[in-house]
Amino acid sequence: MPKVKDAEARIIDAALARAAIDGWDGLTLAGIAEEAGMSLSELSGHVGSVSEILDAFSRRIDRAMLTEAEDEPEDFAAQPVKDRLMALIMARLDALEPHRAVMQRLADRSDRGIPALDLICGQGMRLQRSMGWLAAAAGLESRGIAGLARRQGLAAIYLTTLRAWLKDDSEDRAKTMKTLDRLLDRAGRWSRMAGRMAGGRRGFRPGAEPSAGASPAADTPAAG
Repeated sequence: MPKVKDAEARIIDAALARAAIDGWDGLTLAGIAEEAGMSLSELSGHVGSVSEILDAFSRRIDRAMLTEAEDEPEDFAAQPVKDRLMALIMARLDALEPHRAVMQRLADRSDRGIPALDLICGQGMRLQRSMGWLAAAAGLESRGIAGLARRQGLAAIYLTTLRAWLKDDSEDRAKTMKTLDRLLDRAGRWSRMAGRMAGGRRGFRPGAEPSAGASPAADTPAAG
């Protein structure tokens, strides 16, 4: 099993490095195999497509994020929702840190109108899945129509923060954290407003815990 994991890590890293050279549209299995020092037959024993490699990378980042909530589960659960979301999103970015230089190059590239940054943050269902894990780790419901809206809101917050992170030259990523803090505060205000319009339901309040019996949908940031 460790050998399989090592091979997966090599393949993911090779795909990221190759994408920085060839661009999103030029990313091929042959190029990834060459970058990873593998034959195509060896590569085929681990993945079946470029999309599978991106899925594996997305899962790697998801696992790193979820570990943040699992290290000290009781302490984490006692934090306000906003603090949980901030810790989880920053954990995602910490997991991306080793690839930051490559990603900065990718962020400036685009092929056929598809931003190369999508390689990092995922597209469509891949991003929705990651945001579902983010919501779950933060203790927020993510099913149904309300859950879909919540995942979309979290995705907007995450992607805006990701772009700020790519431009952040501060040592402690203070600019990134300031951006994320502002986005979560804004989402809280919008959520509270939506709650009042919907009949006075209590919204997501930065720095506060949802009250017992409060609707999970009302405790989640709206799209930012």
